[in-house]
Amino acid sequence: MKIFPSNNNNDNDDEDENNHHPYDFIQQENSEQLAVINRIRSENRVPVTGPPGTGKSTVISHSCFDLIKDYSPVLVVSPTNAMVNSILAKIDYLAKETNLRLPKGFIVSYGNLSELNFCHPYLIEKYTIDDLV
Repeated sequence: MKIFPSNNNNDNDDEDENNHHPYDFIQQENSEQLAVINRIRSENRVPVTGPPGTGKSTVISHSCFDLIKDYSPVLVVSPTNAMVNSILAKIDYLAKETNLRLPKGFIVSYGNLSELNFCHPYLIEKYTIDDLV
C-alpha cells in the first residue's frame, strides 16, 4: 500500500509507538495501514494506492465509517467502480453491525449501476442517486 507524501505540516512522525488504535482488523506491525488511518483522520485528501490484497478497501471503509458516524462529509473516488462498491458494501456492513441509522441520502453512490447490481444488489435501493430522485 503506498501513501502519497503529505503537504500537510500537521504530520506527527514522533507519535508514540504504543498508541492504541481502535482498529482490531489491523495488526500493529502494519505501519502503512496505521499511517493511512492517521492521515485520513487529520487531512482533507488522502490518495491511497497499492496492489490487490493489501487492505486498501478495508482501511478506507473503516476510516470513512468513523467519519460518517460523526456526520463528517466523505468523498471516495476510484478509477474502478469495483473499489467504490467494495468500500460501500463494507460501510453498509459496519452500519448494520453497530445499528447506525443514517438518513436516506446521507450516503450516495454514483457510478455503474449494473456492476453494483451484479455484486451488491441490496445496495442499489439504499445508496444510489437514482433511488433518491
